[in-house]
Amino acid sequence: MIPHLVRPRSVEELVSTLAGADDPMVVAGGTMLMPRLAQRTCSPATLVALDRLPAAAEIAVGADGAAVVGPLATYSTLLRDPAASPLLARIARGITGGPQIRNQGTVVGAACFANPASDMPAGLVAVGATMHVAGPDGVRDVPAAEFVVGPFRTALGPRDALLSVTVPQARPGGYCKIKRSESSWPLATAAALRRPDGSVRVAVGGALERPVALEIPAGRPVDGVVARELLEAAREREGVAWWADELADDRYRRRIAPVAVLRSVSSLEERA
Repeated sequence: MIPHLVRPRSVEELVSTLAGADDPMVVAGGTMLMPRLAQRTCSPATLVALDRLPAAAEIAVGADGAAVVGPLATYSTLLRDPAASPLLARIARGITGGPQIRNQGTVVGAACFANPASDMPAGLVAVGATMHVAGPDGVRDVPAAEFVVGPFRTALGPRDALLSVTVPQARPGGYCKIKRSESSWPLATAAALRRPDGSVRVAVGGALERPVALEIPAGRPVDGVVARELLEAAREREGVAWWADELADDRYRRRIAPVAVLRSVSSLEERA
């Protein structure tokens, strides 16, 4: 069955469409959804495209210099737009798949797909992004740290859509991605950002079922032991399990995740 395509022109029309459509599914860049439709591993009755919403493909400057990333803003948009977060742009530069994926894949789409091995969800946690969700009860804000709730699961309801993402103004950050080959999904990622008080927030992805953030106090030296202790404490506090798939088991990811943390912090120091 071919899904019925709907392209709302406003947030109000989007909410109304999602409320009344038969089995709706929202599509942004479509880099993950379109292959699944072709393979018939998912079969929504209605596809709701966001491309006609105002400024859907743009990054706007919001309050206090924050960047507001539209639902169709691609990784390439992050790379060329001066309003984009330097850390998210750095992550986008290394996205697996080359120019084809960078020109089509979107920040919003990556967040909603919630693949544990994806680069972007941990980056959004590191920068303290806010996700703006439209649903039956209007628009609500969800912190990035609470948006992904598990492997391929988010805080979105069945008739919700992620409208945009607000990223606070931030300085350049450090990033590390460990993977088996250039074209492979990451086995572990770590995005680091220094706060004004000198402390460092590191969000770890890839190695866990969802991203977790650990805090490094200002002035505290970090070695492999400290990185492992802080990561385990953050993981246990959040109740998040290690991730395993065909690329690596949970034991291997547990060993390499502290390495990603160390390298992201070292990268941050080099940029400073």
